Amino acid sequence: MLLRPPGAQQDAASVPFDNTASGLAATDVQAAVDETEGRVDSLESAPPVHTHAEADITDLDHTDVDAIHDNVAGEITAITEKTAPVAADVILLEDSAAGNAKRRVQIGNLPFPAPLTVIATAPDPITSGTDILVDSLTRTPGAGNYLVSAGMTAILSANNSAADFSIYVNGSQVTGSVRPISRGGGSTAGITFPIGYEDFPITGVLAAEDVEIRASVSAGTVTVDERHLTLTPTL
Repeated sequence: MLLRPPGAQQDAASVPFDNTASGLAATDVQAAVDETEGRVDSLESAPPVHTHAEADITDLDHTDVDAIHDNVAGEITAITEKTAPVAADVILLEDSAAGNAKRRVQIGNLPFPAPLTVIATAPDPITSGTDILVDSLTRTPGAGNYLVSAGMTAILSANNSAADFSIYVNGSQVTGSVRPISRGGGSTAGITFPIGYEDFPITGVLAAEDVEIRASVSAGTVTVDERHLTLTPTL
């Protein structure tokens, strides 16, 4: 080692450098500083890019057993069901008007179609022995399932006569929908009979199909007075 008197300047290039542990090629301090600075400069201007596949990581555990995934079947059906939802219950959706951003919506705010109702008051005398439309009691609700509610009053003109009222969909009588009334031989004329349906279910109605109330009478006339028909969409 070169020794200099006190106060004398020492050149870094004159100071030896042991590069054994550093991996540098320099053998003096100045060269080591310059070589190190060059390496830092190269990292700053063009940092190395490393790409790894998930399989390269042997200790990675990221399974979330409580998450809902878009590619795993049976996750939603495994969640506890609420069998009697109320209007304030919330469901998750993607908003098509906002780039499919996540939104919540209350069940009570869902756009369920309104019930379809028709009301008639003019008397409708029916003399047909086969089922025909009760005047005005028909709607074409569109495809879906519905609950039928209807109410009317009717008068039979002849003793020993009977009338049947039924729900028809697309010209076919709905099973279980017949509501009969009858008048005996000694009955007094003018007896009023109530006929009604409350939330009678019909399913599989197609887009152009009519839902109707029809009636027939065995003898004389059945006159239907004030009446209404309501179809409520259901799932």
